[in-house]
Order: sequence, then structure tokens, then C-alpha cells
Amino acid sequence: MRGLNILIVGRGKGTDVVAGHALRFIISAKQGQGFISLEDCDSVFQHFGSGNPEAPQAVQHWQDQGWKDKIIQFRGGVIAEQNRIEGIPALDQIVGQQGIKKLNWGAVPADFSGTAHELVEFLLAGPTQFLPALSILCQGFLATHRQAGVDGGSDYKKALDVMGWDQIKDAAIVQNLNGKIDDVQKSLWWRQVIGEDEPEVRKKLVIELGAKSLPNDSKIAQLVGQVYQFPSAKVDDVNLVAGAFLEIADKLQ
Repeated sequence: MRGLNILIVGRGKGTDVVAGHALRFIISAKQGQGFISLEDCDSVFQHFGSGNPEAPQAVQHWQDQGWKDKIIQFRGGVIAEQNRIEGIPALDQIVGQQGIKKLNWGAVPADFSGTAHELVEFLLAGPTQFLPALSILCQGFLATHRQAGVDGGSDYKKALDVMGWDQIKDAAIVQNLNGKIDDVQKSLWWRQVIGEDEPEVRKKLVIELGAKSLPNDSKIAQLVGQVYQFPSAKVDDVNLVAGAFLEIADKLQ
């Protein structure tokens, strides 16, 4: 599956591939008497600064052509408020080609087809944190149920194996989970770690999974749905939690 074709204006010349995405650097947006077309690129990064005085006119031209959702403005310092174009996402402190290459391109799905605003969210995503947190919650939940003698299906057995159950079942931290099934089944036990805002949780999980969306048939999506199914939210399906844990483990390995 191909990655994105990204045009970067105002940071020298050349082409590089980062995390499967092609980054093409050109000096100016000018082309003949007009401006370069964005027809064949997925997004354009336009530098704003003294070296690219044509930037405002280029952006206006691209907007007139219906390419507003492809445009991102940036500069090495901070774009002055009076120079920012309303409605166009902006990146500050992007120094040289390396500044572009160091953005989190690995978080951007190869088949990404969203807007420039959504692309910036991926590029500025910090280190993975929601998936490990959710994985730990899943393991605590599964260990609590196994400690209580609860049985389950093949995913449950596989998840316990991946967790190394036989090696950890006698550990003090596992023994402390005795009698806490009611606690780990409560929505609050999950929400106090991953947060109260379901749309925000889903958005961050999508970014960390490197996906376009959270598929409804994924165990992770189904687990999140249970956690936020108010007012009677309760997580009590060991096979569902095991499946979600295995999906996360597969992504993090």
C-alpha cells in the first residue's frame, strides 16, 4: 500500500521517503506565471517567511482551486498572528528539512485520506501511551478473573499465555487482586486511567494504532464501547477483554 505524496515548499530541493511517505522538497510554489498544482499530491507544507514572499498568494490560489484541505502553513520560528491564514493549520519551529522529517510520520496511516488538520494531529502525536495503559488494565482485569477461577475461550487462554500467567500467578501484585472482580468490572476502574472523554480516547487510540478509524468489529473498539456505555457501564466479558489485549499486544510487539 502506497504512502502519501507530500509537497514541501521553501525548504530546499530533493526527495526523501520517511515511514513510507514520499516527501518532495521544492524552493518555491511559483511555476511559470502561476503556482504549482496540488492535483497529484496529498498535502502541501508551505513555508511562510522572507524566503517565500509568494506564500500568501500561493495559498489563496490553492484555496480557489478547492485544495484548502491539503494546505499546512509552517516556518522555522513562529508565524506572526497577522500572517497566519485563518482556517489553515500551522506548524511553528520547523527548522530545515530535518524539522519536517522529524515529525511523527510513522503515526500517519499509509492510506490516510483526511484533512490537513487531521494530518497535523497525527504528525504531532506524542509517544504511544494509551495502548500500553489499556494493555495494563486488560492484564489486571484478566489476572483478577483467572485468580478467581473464571474460565473463558481460546482468546482468554492465549492472552493468559502471552501475559506469562504461569510465571506471574504467585507474584504479590497478582495475589493482591484477590476478591477484586467487582472493582475491575466497574467502568470507573477503566475511566480513571484512560479518561472520561470517549471521543478523545477513541481519537488517541486511532492515532496510536496508525489507523484511519477504530473499526467497529475490533475488540478494542468493543471494549471502549462497554467502558462508556452509561449509565449501566460494566465490563464483565473476559473473552472480549482478552481479544482487546491480544490486538494491543500485536500492535506493540
